[in-house]
Amino acid sequence: KQQLIVFHPKGVQSLAPADGKSYWEIPFEPSYEMSVAIPVVSDNLLYASAIHTEAVMIQLGSDSPTAKEVWRGEAKNAVHCNNAPPVFVDGVVYGTDCLQGSLIAVDASNGDRLWETFQATKPDEKRFIKHGTAFMTRLGDSDRYLVMSENGDLIIARLSAKGFEEKGRMHVVDPTNESFGRPVVWSHPAYAGKTAFIRNDKQIVAVDLSR
Repeated sequence: KQQLIVFHPKGVQSLAPADGKSYWEIPFEPSYEMSVAIPVVSDNLLYASAIHTEAVMIQLGSDSPTAKEVWRGEAKNAVHCNNAPPVFVDGVVYGTDCLQGSLIAVDASNGDRLWETFQATKPDEKRFIKHGTAFMTRLGDSDRYLVMSENGDLIIARLSAKGFEEKGRMHVVDPTNESFGRPVVWSHPAYAGKTAFIRNDKQIVAVDLSR
């Protein structure tokens, strides 16, 4: 059966697309009702997260619309995303953590953190930044990603369970907004025709990605 999975302020819920009948629901209440980051799916696992220490890994039924909780996020595990959705590939969840502000890789089987880095958000940071943000886009089925940092840099990087390997960086736009006392640009690029379209509050820049 087809199912529509919804992340709302009270939980993650499965609905029948035809009539809205509820198949299942797992209680999960983000702080301030901020169910913002889109949950991500890999095989039969779904990961949902929010600000503070809220995260849940859900195993979806393979033959019917059923689900069960695998593990919950805590203060020192998982990655708690809000501004930017995480990426879930090959048993690893990558995302920028609201409390730490770094890009964190998480073992999908148990929520353990594998590594973290500020290279994707604010490279000169050493401790933490509130709601540090980077928007990640995977290039096909490879381990290469386009990463848009909150300081206006477009980064090409390899991501794996072993770490973050930066391959190139280009400053595209200046951060023209402000959050928690620091300048930021929180805008996901648009990609089309081997071109990245990147904006702040003053301009839009087209970057040729074909070279």
